[in-house]
Amino acid sequence: ITGAGSIVADRIASGSLGANVIASSVAVGSVYDNAIVGMSSLKLSNTVPAALVDLSTVTAKFGAVDAALSTAAYVNAANTFTGKQTITAVDGLSVTFGIVADTVTLTSGIHASSATFTGNAEVRGLIKAGATPAAITDASGNVLAAKLTGAIPQAVVVFSNASCDSLTPAAVGQFCYDTGTNLISVSTSTAVGGYASLTLGAW
Repeated sequence: ITGAGSIVADRIASGSLGANVIASSVAVGSVYDNAIVGMSSLKLSNTVPAALVDLSTVTAKFGAVDAALSTAAYVNAANTFTGKQTITAVDGLSVTFGIVADTVTLTSGIHASSATFTGNAEVRGLIKAGATPAAITDASGNVLAAKLTGAIPQAVVVFSNASCDSLTPAAVGQFCYDTGTNLISVSTSTAVGGYASLTLGAW
């Protein structure tokens, strides 16, 4: 069955080799796809070509993950996000009990029953208020005079009269502009003519 130091091929019967038999390079090179019955995923490396990925299976797997994330156990838990979260849903973000954050950027408005700011609040647009929202500021941030109601504190009102000395101040600290002398006075008493002229320097 041998010839020139080797076994003649037609003398080898089919069957399984012993566990201690070392396969030759020729035998190893003859391994082909259909001969591989199974292989551990741990043996895979590098990137699997997209054409070889069964998307129906992958989609099913991700669908199961998505379903798991939608469970009550996840929704009702306290979740911490360390990355930026972007909400692009048409209905936006609906929050029942409020948002606690260092910074929140809202690009399409905010609707809330109440809001508490413990720091500065910056509004880069009109401020609207009322059951039927109406602007109370202009585009520059100035309060519209037409929206002011009630009594303005007397201390910030400047009365105008031809003779401030003829008036009786309602309180100490009121201002009066005398159109006759072009002087501004401040009341120091509530008696008639209780205004004292302010010296502002040369005109």
